[in-house]
Amino acid sequence: MYAQCGGKQGLLRSLMDDWTQAPLITDAQQQLITGDDAAQTMAALGTAYLRITKQWGDIIQVVIDTAPHDDESGAVLATAQRRHNRSLTAVCRHLASIGALRDDVDAPLAGRIITYYYGIDGLLRTRRVFGWSLERANEWLLAHTSAAVLRSPGEPPNRN
Repeated sequence: MYAQCGGKQGLLRSLMDDWTQAPLITDAQQQLITGDDAAQTMAALGTAYLRITKQWGDIIQVVIDTAPHDDESGAVLATAQRRHNRSLTAVCRHLASIGALRDDVDAPLAGRIITYYYGIDGLLRTRRVFGWSLERANEWLLAHTSAAVLRSPGEPPNRN
């Protein structure tokens, strides 16, 4: 392992690269920044979080658990969070550009709200706290996140 990956830190970094740059993320990103239906965009975002968590949740949890005690793991987590924030910023800017955000929510605030609910480990936390399946956790997170950032159905778009 040390020769191939550079030890535990190299392995964690390699796994984080796989999880944060997986094809499913780039595919989802394209879908998330092109649609005109905010509810569909949010549903696609929730589906992307669900797919990532199903595929990489164990690695995500290891990195999160190790980060406070290991500087290299902390650096890996910081890189993953920066990549997450960069992708989410593009989605939130898109939602703002189609007038989908509530009047009291701009793109940066939408990103912070979505990160509050989902973040890198939101589905894992929600499953752990409530004892739900990942699917049920995603339904709950999606409903609450959408209500917090999107204008109500039937409200005219805000194109400020």
